Amino acid sequence: MKSTIYILTLSILILLSVRLNAADSNVIVPENIRLPQDSNTVVKLISSLESFLSQKEATNSDNSYINQDYILETSILLDELKGIEKSIKHNDPQYYKCYLGSISNVSEKQFIVQFSYIGIDKSIPSLRATFSLVATDMGDKYLFHSPLKLNTVAWAKREIGLVSVFYKPDFDIGIATDYVNYASKYDNILGVSDKPTILYCANNFSEVMKLLGVDYKADYSGVSYNTTTANERDTTIIVNGILASNAIQFDPHDLWHSRLRAVLAPKDTYKPVDEGCAFLFGGSWGYSWDEIRNRFSKFVKTRKDRNWLSLYEKRYDIGDEPYKALNVDYIINTLIVKELYKDGDFSKVMELLSIGRDQANNDKYFEVLNEVIGINKGNFNKEIDKLIVKNVEG
Repeated sequence: MKSTIYILTLSILILLSVRLNAADSNVIVPENIRLPQDSNTVVKLISSLESFLSQKEATNSDNSYINQDYILETSILLDELKGIEKSIKHNDPQYYKCYLGSISNVSEKQFIVQFSYIGIDKSIPSLRATFSLVATDMGDKYLFHSPLKLNTVAWAKREIGLVSVFYKPDFDIGIATDYVNYASKYDNILGVSDKPTILYCANNFSEVMKLLGVDYKADYSGVSYNTTTANERDTTIIVNGILASNAIQFDPHDLWHSRLRAVLAPKDTYKPVDEGCAFLFGGSWGYSWDEIRNRFSKFVKTRKDRNWLSLYEKRYDIGDEPYKALNVDYIINTLIVKELYKDGDFSKVMELLSIGRDQANNDKYFEVLNEVIGINKGNFNKEIDKLIVKNVEG
């Protein structure tokens, strides 16, 4: 894959660009770009690329210019291409234009095609994103796919249950095993059945994107660690930019949030209960739930009034390390979740989780809390005290 530095030099060339097929073309070809010598190949390749891009806003699996052998990883890349032309700043849905960057041979029938989306304001270019795709000659057209497999050909592979893990030889596979086990545990809690999964373990989010063929995207400037995923044909692909990092460790707490997002949208999720689940099942800030409970036990001993409602509404923090908050509202919800889930039925917890993100005065929270466990504002201190005696002081 060519360096993205090359693409930055494209800004010098774009004012000299000409369109292929004139006004009907969606790909701008700089005049002095090096192209394959066979003009028929060039026409077919760029025409196919334009057809691929013209279908990118539709359902990924319906794009007739995808090489279906690589649908999973290409689905992730297509998600990154959706809406790429739009500029909110300039109030223009077609502000960024597609410029061809390079076409380079991989084999007799394959090329790497690199292209960028660039906007021009008063002769000043602005780079939105750069992508690389593998193009395969199918006779009458080219089909495209993400270069993920090409970029990870030297990686090792390990099967863990239904999960195929791809990783660099120096990666501690035990980390991926923990990840898979926690993910399976959380999915079982949420009622999500196990299904085939492909997991790639990258060092950081920049590597995740480059492996997939997103050489640069302005949206992710400054994002160091993240994960991206897609689902196609009843199979999940996860390209993880945390597990193999030396700077950040796998956190079961964060994985809970990630697995919940697959079944409940963030706008529908009440965060204190979500955090309560994450505390109970995965700990927080490197502390296990038992360690958090012990810290809370010491705090409880200092409270003579035991006014848990006041502490809940104030979102009181009992943490004693910088940037490692342990909010009382999260801990109290941990105790509530533990009580609701004691028989292995998560349905009542899900009711409480699903009340929505924004809760003015927590009225909806207390309404549903009363329905699922009989706790309301009037008896909050008394009932929470019982749970504390049972699970913290007992």
